[in-house]
Amino acid sequence: MNFLAEILLYLAYPLAIFVNFPGLAFLPSFLFLAAFIKKRRLFILPAVAGWALYGLYEYYMHTWMLNVIAPIRLDLILWVPVLYPITILGVWFLMKKG
Repeated sequence: MNFLAEILLYLAYPLAIFVNFPGLAFLPSFLFLAAFIKKRRLFILPAVAGWALYGLYEYYMHTWMLNVIAPIRLDLILWVPVLYPITILGVWFLMKKG
């Protein structure tokens, strides 16, 4: 396996909890939304939107997985490069003073 593919695979492991419990995927979105309401920083909104979209997508995939014999979730590797940067930037803008 290619080195980059192995790194993406290991980074996708934290998202595995959302596979069995898709409702938990909305928790980061709600936390970022609460932070946005309190701090009023527009740069937190991409994290709110990204996690909300992922939550909807994960709920759809969870219902799909119930109807498939052996689901293979390679799509999680595609979500890692999206969710991690917007989460890091959302936390950074949340902690930024000024």
